[in-house]
Amino acid sequence: MPYAPDSQIPENQAFVKAFTTKVGYPPGDDGSAGPYQAAQLFIAAVQATNGNTGPDTLLAALTSATITGPEGPTSFAPGTTCATVNI
Repeated sequence: MPYAPDSQIPENQAFVKAFTTKVGYPPGDDGSAGPYQAAQLFIAAVQATNGNTGPDTLLAALTSATITGPEGPTSFAPGTTCATVNI
């Protein structure tokens, strides 16, 4: 399912506002939300490890991270490295 820039969840509205301010036009169904959301997962993982970026530590934190971004709640399927988005 593609990204819906008109979604009314607060995380999306904040993303649309920040994106529009930065680049001068609103995001579309162009894939811009996905990388932002992936970065949010990575940031959550690094914060959970208190900055320890050792591969095993970071992978464990990343696969247990859960965030809500512009595309909705995102986490990893248990026991995998496959991110899932609850849309």
